[in-house]
Amino acid sequence: MPKAKISSIPNFEELPCTAATRAIVSSKNRFLNILPIDATRVILSLLNDDPSTDYINGNYISGYKCPNKFIATQGKIYLIRNNL
Repeated sequence: MPKAKISSIPNFEELPCTAATRAIVSSKNRFLNILPIDATRVILSLLNDDPSTDYINGNYISGYKCPNKFIATQGKIYLIRNNL
């Protein structure tokens, strides 16, 4: 790809990922630099009122004319097995 085309690609915009940076859920992130965006993250039902159980590193992705059609997530981590 020519440099002119590459330089025309907009810069990455960092969006809020505050739920993913809570200390209580940090062990559920396989990679520290790949976090779910707050606006589209998958929110699980709480188990036993434990605030860490609503979190999984995943985001909804819309399909053609179909909001929230897919979920993009990391591979399973042993620590979150009981949340799913």
